[in-house]
Amino acid sequence: MTTLTTYPTQGGDSGGQLANTTTNTINNDYIALGVTATVARGGCRFESITIAGTATVTAATLGLLAYSTLFDGPETLTIYGVKPDQGLFTTVAGNLASLVSTYPTTNTVSWACTLSHSSYTYESVLGIVQELIAQGGWSSGNAI
Repeated sequence: MTTLTTYPTQGGDSGGQLANTTTNTINNDYIALGVTATVARGGCRFESITIAGTATVTAATLGLLAYSTLFDGPETLTIYGVKPDQGLFTTVAGNLASLVSTYPTTNTVSWACTLSHSSYTYESVLGIVQELIAQGGWSSGNAI
């Protein structure tokens, strides 16, 4: 079995859009969603995914650390893929919201998380990764 581990690596590979705004921040080392966010968006883009379109992917996980200095209750986040790859995130107003509403994968993950300062949670994103790789035009080296 081959294991691929990847992280967002360059400017524009991570971004956040606070709730009730169209302002995007990019190139963050964390994604801040806001204190009273009801619908906020954050994103990570992973480059140079070396998986052939003919490969059978049997497991895919995303490691997440959610924390807050003001709130420690449970939260529910929805994880989407974006297809096809739309390039780096930008500061164009509403960029993150439009990516999810215009180009979402049909597979999503509902992540019920408890906010913590030290505990990573690993969620299966297998359906999302399989859908992205199965789309027309996928080739090894593309970004997710």
